[in-house]
Amino acid sequence: MNTIQIGILCTGLLLLGTGCRQNSSPVAPDPNYAVYSAIIDSDCPTTQSGQQAFLIINPKTAKPGISDWNSLIQQINQPSISNDPAWQQFILSIDSTAFNTNPLTGSVPSTCFRTQVLTDEQWMHYFGTPTNPGIEGLRNDFSGFSSYLTFSSVVYSADQTKAICYRASVCGGLCGSGNLFFLERKSATWTVVGSVLLWIS
Repeated sequence: MNTIQIGILCTGLLLLGTGCRQNSSPVAPDPNYAVYSAIIDSDCPTTQSGQQAFLIINPKTAKPGISDWNSLIQQINQPSISNDPAWQQFILSIDSTAFNTNPLTGSVPSTCFRTQVLTDEQWMHYFGTPTNPGIEGLRNDFSGFSSYLTFSSVVYSADQTKAICYRASVCGGLCGSGNLFFLERKSATWTVVGSVLLWIS
């Protein structure tokens, strides 16, 4: 089992509430929330009914579990990233330990979805043990539930104009995916410019 597979397994266990959940850490920095919002809004639906979807967010960040960033570059299908020397330099400079595990204490607003970050107590209720209600409990308790999201912390380039963030999205037992997102800051606004699919179920 390679490092990426181990990271995916760990993230899966985290989402199911059965393991890999670490103890107290510094809270996520405020700038990260703008990146999270940009990632969520990159999936904005075009229909009114889609805009009523409810996204529930894990109160703890996860690590993407990637150690070979050179191989990752080869998986990027967007030439504007994979062929850009600035992006290449940034990606290859990443130390995987930079992805910290942080509690989310703020809201993650969206222009097109309803969102809510679970409290620690709510997380324990839904995912604290394998017998807890989990995703189906969220579906029953939150009208319009669409997906349960887990973000990583955000890693920024030295000039603060580029960012990389992992997001897992789970909507059921065999319904989910994990993506690494690449963002650029333009006019003080973060915009998703590409992504890589790491896993799907």
